[in-house]
Amino acid sequence: MGLPQIVQAAYNQAGLGIRVNRAAAADAVGPTNIFTVAGGPVLVTSLIGVVTVARTGGAGVTQVFTHTAVNLCVATITGLATVGTVVALTGDPADPLAIGVGTAVANTFAPVQGSMKGSATSGIQQFGVLIGLGSITTTITVVTAGSTRYILTYIPMDDASIVNAA
Repeated sequence: MGLPQIVQAAYNQAGLGIRVNRAAAADAVGPTNIFTVAGGPVLVTSLIGVVTVARTGGAGVTQVFTHTAVNLCVATITGLATVGTVVALTGDPADPLAIGVGTAVANTFAPVQGSMKGSATSGIQQFGVLIGLGSITTTITVVTAGSTRYILTYIPMDDASIVNAA
C-alpha cells in the first residue's frame, strides 16, 4: 500500500473521507465551478472556503454554494472578508454558510461548527450531503478583489465515484 492509499485510509477511518484541495484562485463575480463529481454519487462530509487575499467590493458581498443549480446553502452576506476568514456548509440547505472571521493571518478564523452539523431547523442530525454527478459551484456577488482556496471531503458511494477540483 503506497502513501496515497495510506493517507486515504486514514481519512476514511477518521470519518471525513477523502480530501480534495482546490488551490487559491481569484474570486470572481458570478458562478465559479470549484469541484466536479464524476463516476457516481458521493457523500460530501465537509466543504469550506478559506480567504487567502482579502475580499473587497462593499458590504453587500454574498456567497452561495450550489450543486448543478440546486442550492447547498442560503446566500450569506460575507461582507469584506479578511485573510483567514472561513466559510463552511452546515449540511442543511436551509441554513446560511457558517462564517469564522479571519484575523488577517492565513488560517486564523474564529471557530465555527464542524463539518455537516445537520439541520438547524428540525434538530435532525446528519452527516454529510449526498449528491450525484455534476458541478459544485460557488457564486460571489459584488466582489472586486480577493482570493479563496477550497477544501472538500467526501466518501464515495460507488466504486467509480470521484470528486476532482475544477
